[in-house]
Amino acid sequence: MRRVVDAYGVGTLREVTYVLDSVHFAWHDDFTRALASGDPIVGTLRAALAPTGMTADAQDLLILAWVALTDRELLRHGSPAGSPGIGGLANDVTLREPVLPSQEDWTNALHRAKAVFGIGASEHHLSSSAVKRVGDELVTKLRNVDRGATDLVGGLEAHGDVLGLGDVSPRLATGRRARDLIGALRDAADHVARIRVLAEFDLPGELQPLARSLASAADVSAALQGANWQLLNQLPTLAGERAANALTSLRSAAEPDQMHVDLAPALSAAAQEVTHILVEKRGTTARTDDDAEAEQERARREQEDRRRREQEEELKRREQEAVDRERRLREQEEEFRRRQEQAQREAEKRASQEHTLEVEGMSQLETLLKDLTQELSRPVEGKKLRVDWRWL
Repeated sequence: MRRVVDAYGVGTLREVTYVLDSVHFAWHDDFTRALASGDPIVGTLRAALAPTGMTADAQDLLILAWVALTDRELLRHGSPAGSPGIGGLANDVTLREPVLPSQEDWTNALHRAKAVFGIGASEHHLSSSAVKRVGDELVTKLRNVDRGATDLVGGLEAHGDVLGLGDVSPRLATGRRARDLIGALRDAADHVARIRVLAEFDLPGELQPLARSLASAADVSAALQGANWQLLNQLPTLAGERAANALTSLRSAAEPDQMHVDLAPALSAAAQEVTHILVEKRGTTARTDDDAEAEQERARREQEDRRRREQEEELKRREQEAVDRERRLREQEEEFRRRQEQAQREAEKRASQEHTLEVEGMSQLETLLKDLTQELSRPVEGKKLRVDWRWL
């Protein structure tokens, strides 16, 4: 190995370590100048090595060493080319300079990745390969915890009244923060953006509760879904000290983070306590069944009596309304008859007055004719009088 390293100028081999850096890589300046004046592809570096007469495999060794040294990304037709080995490096592979997060973001994100997700423990130096490794591990973790984180918040919110949870309750607040973090990381465009999101996301100084919430989200969510809510929902309405103590115990377990109190056993214990309370209550109720039945029978009879009285009163009211309608009808008929008789009397009176006028007119006409006849019966000399009688 020492012969290869020294002969090709590809780093230096010390007693127990192999060092590859810009000082011990003999082709660093040659490759830098070649790319400065040519296309950033593998073919450009091969052209720089052509005068040496090296084989294609030897060229691949030097080019891949330089790629690792300068942290270049290998792309082919715009897509990642993976990690080709010696003999698999095509001339048209592009050597792109890496796009990296800032050193501050990398350090912060790496700390959070280790504390929250348990990944990146072996990473230290910022490089494109390190970013890719951490990003890939993050994506894998997100797939595992995404559904559980979402379901956990949904279950806590759905039963928040019984569990006594509010917006500031540590368990619910931590669950929401974890869900939002997972969503932001999932929606990031690439690994670099994912590192930035993890570094800049609003997280508390103590990351252990968040990590525990994410790790147990699926189990706690399953416990919430499997709990006997038909029983638990009755707990706030049950009377007695025993029910009050059971409700207090359940809410005391639901309030803090999962790191401090496991919620699943508290749900089971509360449901069991409700069962005992209801069984005892049924025993007490059984002893008073006769009294309850008697009370129900008395109430039923009172209701029937009240309904019968109401029906009788309604019947009387309707009969009285019928009598009133008949009386008003008779009064209307009597009034109509009275007006009809009055109209008839007035008509007869008018007819009598007209007959009197006719008789008086005829008498006057007869008197006039009589006077005229007498006047005409007296002759006048020298005159002739012709009289025509016309009766109209």
